[in-house]
Amino acid sequence: MSIWNIHGWENLTVGKPEVVAAREKILRQLDRVPEPHRAKWEKRLKSRRDDSHFSVRLELFLHGFFKERGWGIEIEPALSGTPNSPDFYLHRDGNEILAEAKTLLDSREVEQQYTRLKTLADELTKKLNRTVLIHPYFDLPPSLPNRHIASEIEKRASAIGLFQEFRIAGEHQGQPYELEVTILSDHKLTPNQGVGAMVGQVHEANTGQRMREEIINKASKYGEMNTPFVVAVWPQTNLYIPGPSEDDLVALRGDEVWILSPLGDGSTSFEPNGVFTLKNSDGTHRFSRVSAVAIYQFKYDVDPPHTGCSTLRVYHNPWAEHTLDIDVFQGIPQGIVNPDTGMMEWT
Repeated sequence: MSIWNIHGWENLTVGKPEVVAAREKILRQLDRVPEPHRAKWEKRLKSRRDDSHFSVRLELFLHGFFKERGWGIEIEPALSGTPNSPDFYLHRDGNEILAEAKTLLDSREVEQQYTRLKTLADELTKKLNRTVLIHPYFDLPPSLPNRHIASEIEKRASAIGLFQEFRIAGEHQGQPYELEVTILSDHKLTPNQGVGAMVGQVHEANTGQRMREEIINKASKYGEMNTPFVVAVWPQTNLYIPGPSEDDLVALRGDEVWILSPLGDGSTSFEPNGVFTLKNSDGTHRFSRVSAVAIYQFKYDVDPPHTGCSTLRVYHNPWAEHTLDIDVFQGIPQGIVNPDTGMMEWT
């Protein structure tokens, strides 16, 4: 069994020193959590479900991180005006922060969603004789009929122009959904290219896009907030990336795209569809309530003492309603998008 595929509490006792050490580290972190949350978190750790097991490990890391830095911590605080509770309310020296954690798993549900949309896009491509690409911005309700999506796309599809781009949004059985649709003419996809695209380009559904969707889902749960809001994400990948990655930039700054010119050549650019750059119709930034995004990773040491290593990198939103003080993550690599150049600059 690969150490990257640990399922549940029992498998943290396998005969590998690095795994056993990781279990002991988790137990020490758990001891710091007050009741009744400690008992709940221990139960989640013992679950054989990946989403439960890994998500509580991320929450344990965040709890320990802020505890060591002298922050007061309230777990799952109640907020006015919403039934939803963020994972943490943090306070220190008059400063307040709300924080939410999300582990990104290669779940069966996500695979089914992309397979479903890819099949639907292929069917519409044949019917309309134009290339149709569908990208989900929010999780698609399983109960939403494909024929409803197809009908909306066919109504808005035009036979004129090189491409079209529009969104389909709504609610089905109480669950909101939003899809972006791109329709291209005279531009066919190769078989290995995926379901999602923006204007004039194609790309495969990747970790960066899924990170973006999950952050957006978290950002949309609470309405107005009067404090800085941090979303921490743990992308579960086999590749350990110690520094900034392309997936981070795709999630936050936007898709890297290939734009074709009338002469047939092209260039790369970034679409403003990231968590930080996506705008409303009035020009305001849609997710300005997100002050910063923290990307968490864990790797096992290959040399003694096999304790494992947790790393964090933090991206500040330059258009946030409530900016996050850089001292909150002092000692952690922190980046901010330069509003003028669109490039990421690091402390």
